[in-house]
Amino acid sequence: MPDAVNARSNPFATDRTELLLSYRPEWIGTTKEELLAKWQQLDQRATLTGRHGAGKSTLLAWFRQHLLQQGQQVIHLFLNRQSKSFSETDWQKIREAAGKFILLDGEEQLGWRARRRFYQLGQAAEGLLVTRHRPGHLPQLWDLQPDIAVLQRCIRRVAPDYYSDVEPHLPQWWQKHRGNIRDILLECYDFHRSR
Repeated sequence: MPDAVNARSNPFATDRTELLLSYRPEWIGTTKEELLAKWQQLDQRATLTGRHGAGKSTLLAWFRQHLLQQGQQVIHLFLNRQSKSFSETDWQKIREAAGKFILLDGEEQLGWRARRRFYQLGQAAEGLLVTRHRPGHLPQLWDLQPDIAVLQRCIRRVAPDYYSDVEPHLPQWWQKHRGNIRDILLECYDFHRSR
């Protein structure tokens, strides 16, 4: 039980950071209005790019929330190294996507045949927004390349009382994790737990 209590009280616990770190367009030098206008200019078919832990999934979740608040229907799909293909249920959702928005996290995981099929079926969707590490089939909406200042803002938002404890370690962790904010927050969790 002590580990569970410690996990819940850790200011860098994953559920806490996910709750507090909703996407903030101003942290990457843009605004909500600018992002949405650019997406409209791209006919609501675009890609969010960036390295691991850059914030692509967080930005995609922000778009999902925005669309739901607008009363839109959203199909949110997720792929990663462990799950590189759609289930038959997912394919059925994609086939029935007319008038809905498809948000796909991890598009580059699809093989070329599945990717081709996805884009063919996705033509009926009201909009497509996918994440990947490099530009791909769709035009690029935004390339997320955070710097250490974004990490510092994240930590100040999540655990302002503990920022001074972790701040001296941030440059080293930034290098160690190659700017992967998600992994650095886990490093902060471990650091806090060890104290």
